[in-house]
Amino acid sequence: MFRCPKCSQRCSTGAERCPGCNANVRLLARLEELPDAWFNSALAAMRRGDAAKAQSLLNAVVSVRPADPEAWLLLGQAACQRRQWDAAAECWLLVRQFCPNDARPTKALAHLAVLRESPVTTDMSPATPESTEG
Repeated sequence: MFRCPKCSQRCSTGAERCPGCNANVRLLARLEELPDAWFNSALAAMRRGDAAKAQSLLNAVVSVRPADPEAWLLLGQAACQRRQWDAAAECWLLVRQFCPNDARPTKALAHLAVLRESPVTTDMSPATPESTEG
């Protein structure tokens, strides 16, 4: 949802015309969809093992959606894979603030503590957001 810049009417995502004034809002609707596209591209980058690309995309997502827990979880995972321990911890601590009942950031932080203590690590990726639910 977004508001028409001409009349302030609420427009649904994907709308081409404002229901209030019939203004062309197609570009605004496309802008509304960009963070989802960036997130999906970040997921694909993580699957390919390109944590740097995922981090770049996820930084864009959280810049426009700063309270998006899924983006922060994945951003933490990307940082962790790149051995950016403090950045990973910051991401997961934010998720705990947004979603105090979500166990995923607590599990990721526990995994991070183990990684930080290991002199050599081979598996630096905490469980994926999908597999840590519950």
